[in-house]
Amino acid sequence: MACVSVVQDRCGVPPESRSPLDDEFVAGRRTHIGNLLRDKRHAAGLSQESLAELAGVERKTISRAETGTHALTLDALIRIAHALRMSEGDLLSASHRRA
Repeated sequence: MACVSVVQDRCGVPPESRSPLDDEFVAGRRTHIGNLLRDKRHAAGLSQESLAELAGVERKTISRAETGTHALTLDALIRIAHALRMSEGDLLSASHRRA
């Protein structure tokens, strides 16, 4: 019997078995969380540079997070949320309620 090698994506799921909605859903959530981050940053009266400095991340991390063009690492999410004086759980809960 021959072995068949299946190429898997980073989630361990063969690409042909994933629903096209999965990527759209994730991209939509990233954009939604980015909008919430931008709103919270504006409410705090912070520039992207100021928030980046407070969070200990690069300004481009803030920009990419706000536009939803880049997936944040968990470390960056935690740092940004706490710099905005909220927990990462509160940030994700707030983003879920706004959806």
